[in-house]
Amino acid sequence: MANPLIILVALSLIVIVLRYRDLRFYQTLYETAGYRPNEINRRYTYLREQGVRCRLQNTTSKMGVIVHGGSELGTTIRLLVHKKDFNQAEAIMVDYKKCS
Repeated sequence: MANPLIILVALSLIVIVLRYRDLRFYQTLYETAGYRPNEINRRYTYLREQGVRCRLQNTTSKMGVIVHGGSELGTTIRLLVHKKDFNQAEAIMVDYKKCS
């Protein structure tokens, strides 16, 4: 029987590789602080309604964790858009700014 540690390491590596491979197809369109998520959520919803492939990504800086104790103050939220849809998303965001 295989060692459970080897299986755990192999599964971890597979997850890391798949995550990296998936994220390289996305570019950051918009970024905001974690304590102001409403604006980025509205933009995300608007782009999804227009058929743009996008996702939200939460990132926490190590300094933010130390200074703010892991609260939302050290968090950045990014709106990632698929590379093939990036130009379309930029055009849609121009219309979004005019409407809001």
